[in-house]
Amino acid sequence: MQKTSSPFGFLQRYWVILPVLFALVLWITRWFWPAALGTVTILIVLLSLTVAISRIIAYQVQSQREGRLDRAGMFRNIALELIGMLLAVTLAVLLGRTLIGLATRSIEDDLTRLILALVVGLLVGVGVGILVSRTWGRFVKNSALASRSS
Repeated sequence: MQKTSSPFGFLQRYWVILPVLFALVLWITRWFWPAALGTVTILIVLLSLTVAISRIIAYQVQSQREGRLDRAGMFRNIALELIGMLLAVTLAVLLGRTLIGLATRSIEDDLTRLILALVVGLLVGVGVGILVSRTWGRFVKNSALASRSS
């Protein structure tokens, strides 16, 4: 029997390397092609969003094929997860920008400001991700249970 490979097999195997690779691409672009930095940043963000959205859709389609969801429940869960992802990204950006500005306001050394901004941004992103996944996950789970019982 032939084992079918997931379209995300590469991402599942190398998920730790990809952010480092993206950071390296941004760093190289910053130094060698500064005019292209905005375009490269937008492409990396769009690639990341595309992967996240396609994983959400693939997971919900698989749940529907296994009989855990009906078609309406699948579409509802996809919509809820996409709204949750949008909420998480928006909240992380707004909260991160505010907290980074407050934390680095009085620091003069650029390297120290950069390191502190990265740490604060990482902590805010992780915190918002955990908060949104726990609260928003309840909505998706409840809607899956409701669609299965109807």
